[in-house]
Amino acid sequence: MHSDTEILIQSLKNNSIRAFDALYQIYSARLYHFVMKISNRDSYISEEIVQRVFIKIWEERNGLDSQKSFNSYICTIAKNMLMNEYKHQMVEYIYNDFVLKSNQEESNEAEDKIEYTFLMKYLDTLTEKLSPARKEVYIMSRFDKLTVREIAGKTGKSEKTIEKQLSQANEFIREQLLKHYDKIFCLLFFSYLA
Repeated sequence: MHSDTEILIQSLKNNSIRAFDALYQIYSARLYHFVMKISNRDSYISEEIVQRVFIKIWEERNGLDSQKSFNSYICTIAKNMLMNEYKHQMVEYIYNDFVLKSNQEESNEAEDKIEYTFLMKYLDTLTEKLSPARKEVYIMSRFDKLTVREIAGKTGKSEKTIEKQLSQANEFIREQLLKHYDKIFCLLFFSYLA
């Protein structure tokens, strides 16, 4: 005998919007409470995660296994999405903090100097991986503190081109920070203990 959920999943695999709506009605509230519990009662992120989980369910409906626990499956997806969200927020924080510090005078505090030195070395490594055109523009912007207009004047490129290259360089660096978040976080953490 098949459970209601198994029948709904089979119908969903046949593109039934009614089955999707029924699964949403049955599971969205309990998924929301689960995410609230693991997200330290963050209602905004909990609502966002529930919506994203059910979007993923719809997009991947053909691969669902009606024999496995649907509740466990959506909770696992939600937990992974939440961890990725926190990882992304941490990388954004580290990146924005770094950009802020690189635009200010160096701090006199030893911890800030260690963090600043580490991030500068890591940023140098990432900068070397940029294409020559993006690297040139990025260095002029970040380290020489030139405006888009000044860079355009020096390179003979349009301001629009400079903006695009800067945007692509920043996106690459953010992606690399996100990809290597665990290593960066550990190194920064241990630099504070030193």
